Amino acid sequence: MKRHTICRLCSSCCPVEVEIEDGRLVFAARKSFLPQEKQLICPKLKTAAEITYSPHRLKTP
Repeated sequence: MKRHTICRLCSSCCPVEVEIEDGRLVFAARKSFLPQEKQLICPKLKTAAEITYSPHRLKTP
């Protein structure tokens, strides 16, 4: 299932389209109104699923 949301991995809060399967993030891509050749690829968003489900991720303050 695809959903539209914002990325909270930094303070820019870019609009993104995410793909979710079985309640887990599978893929995230930045939504942009710019032509494809002018869009920037965010390294954090590119690895969003990896960051979210990393076994080394902090889970408590």
